[in-house]
Amino acid sequence: MKNIICPLCGEETQNKSSEADRSRSITTLECRTCGKYSYTDEVFEDRLKFIEKEKSFLSAVIREMTIHNRPKPTIVNNSSLAHMQQPFYPGPFLEIVQLINLYPKTISDKLDRSLNNLAKLSEYAGHGHKLDSNIDFPIFFAENRTAYYFLLDHLKSEELVKVNSNGCFLTIRGWSKVAEIERTKEQISDQCFVAMWFDPSLTQAWEEGISKAVKESGYRPVRIDEIHHNNKICDEIIAEIRKSKFLVCDFTGNRGGVYFEAGFGMGLGLPVIWTCRKDDIGTIHFDTRQYNHILWESEEDLFNQLYNRIRATIY
Repeated sequence: MKNIICPLCGEETQNKSSEADRSRSITTLECRTCGKYSYTDEVFEDRLKFIEKEKSFLSAVIREMTIHNRPKPTIVNNSSLAHMQQPFYPGPFLEIVQLINLYPKTISDKLDRSLNNLAKLSEYAGHGHKLDSNIDFPIFFAENRTAYYFLLDHLKSEELVKVNSNGCFLTIRGWSKVAEIERTKEQISDQCFVAMWFDPSLTQAWEEGISKAVKESGYRPVRIDEIHHNNKICDEIIAEIRKSKFLVCDFTGNRGGVYFEAGFGMGLGLPVIWTCRKDDIGTIHFDTRQYNHILWESEEDLFNQLYNRIRATIY
């Protein structure tokens, strides 16, 4: 199979598209710079004002996913998402804006995640990963090679990494910093607030789909009807959302409370994962149809899609 040009970095790369990919107008590739990902043919054609900075953000986020063995994303847009069939693709469908939102928001987060990338690339403590500025700048979430050298120099000046003929490796201080980052993550909430219709027809979707996917992703699902409390229900909902790391909101049944809870979570800056049974998507409000909903047809389908979406987008 002929090599192709990566639309993110412009490098010639391996075309890993299967026959099933090609039949659905999907390209799958493994890029040395950007990592492993797929995209629908129209997703970049639709982005007429796709700027270089956005490409570097996508490249860094996808490279990080590849380094940490997270599910390979398929980049889609609204039009391509409408005709995709998830059972053929276990990896998550993500829009460009969702991937860009995973890019570090602060310089401290950028440096911490760069160290985590280097730690993951190290086969053992003291192992050096040979860096190539032409392909490895996304490891540091650098927009370009100038930013790459600046960030690497900063890590060296803080004595977190050393670079020699054997490569770039974490110092004792660097490994201690990685351990500190891991401990901090453990202290962050592991709660996922779930908003959905409590109708008996969705019991299996809750038990075998949403709850199971959240638990197997390492988080604790919370549904307000399963919490014992003495407060007003609206106060309890707000309190539980505030304590959560992210939300899963299922719009099957078009319940007003789910809209409120999703909106409140977004207002707090929490990630919201939108889901809806496929045959019910036409009933939801048009203002929210712009969001990338997981459209599910069975409990197993819901579990697979949600599990992969959580693993890909919740850090």
